Amino acid sequence: MKLYIDSSTLGLQFQRKWQMDLAKGCHYSIRINRKHRELPMIVFSVFVPFIFLTACGESLSATPKQNIYWSDGDSGRIGSVKFRLANVDAPETGGVGARGGAKCETERKLGFDAKAYMVKISRNKAVSISTSYGEDRYGRLVADLEVDGKDVAMLGLEAGHLRLWPHDNGRALAPKPDWCVKQ
Repeated sequence: MKLYIDSSTLGLQFQRKWQMDLAKGCHYSIRINRKHRELPMIVFSVFVPFIFLTACGESLSATPKQNIYWSDGDSGRIGSVKFRLANVDAPETGGVGARGGAKCETERKLGFDAKAYMVKISRNKAVSISTSYGEDRYGRLVADLEVDGKDVAMLGLEAGHLRLWPHDNGRALAPKPDWCVKQ
């Protein structure tokens, strides 16, 4: 599906053209005029995800032919769309002491177990994005996923591979879970 937006659609004058490939077969373009510098970025942070979800909703699912890739237990890619599961945390798999990595070897081992679990429950299954919360600071779509109609985060929580880490508009409402401390 292709969706093109011009100045008449938004009621603003646009000149510069942006075009992104959001998912296979799904495109949008927006023209922006430098005259309207006062246009707040909030318009784009609200408007673009709306287009993304309404125009490309059917493209945001992984079928057995288009597998989901898990970077770790709470993030990955469906096609070209990078995502992060909403309101949960998985242990890190990066090297101990590395920036963004695990804080201890226990966390790292748990991280690989969490990733393996997510791969197992989603392998050759239809995975879909049930709810989108916009993008995080790394440009990933923060979302709830479903596999065969079951919430992926809930499955990970029940199995002990994920922990709750609630957020509101990108702001953490609790400290990040500590995977090096037994619970």
